[in-house]
Amino acid sequence: MTVGIKPDGSPDRRHRKGKTEAEVTRKVRELEGQRETGHVSKPGRAPTVAEWMTEYLDVVCERLVTSGKMAPRTLDDYRSKTRHWIIPLLGLHRLDKLAPEHLDQAYATMMNSGRSTSTVLKVHRILSRALKIAVRRGR
Repeated sequence: MTVGIKPDGSPDRRHRKGKTEAEVTRKVRELEGQRETGHVSKPGRAPTVAEWMTEYLDVVCERLVTSGKMAPRTLDDYRSKTRHWIIPLLGLHRLDKLAPEHLDQAYATMMNSGRSTSTVLKVHRILSRALKIAVRRGR
């Protein structure tokens, strides 16, 4: 069924499979309901935290630096914290599967490795901003 239009202008068609006809019918009706409410998910897999953080830093934060709304040193700090803490601790999780428990565990790991509370707070703020933008963009 067609659920919308892709960014390149072609129709966005979705297919559903199931073991029984009733299961396929249920899945199609669910997709129709999502289409009617405008909440159809984007095609493909959700990005991992590592993929999203790379996009966030390279696209969103770079734009903020060029517009003068973010200092270049701030972006350098974001990249450093992302490279040393966010990607190694959370990078393999998909954004749609990321849970608060994962963040709690990452923060605990940082504290147990001797990081100061201010470092943990900075990492939390970077993640919080990046995840808010991911939600706004439907990621």
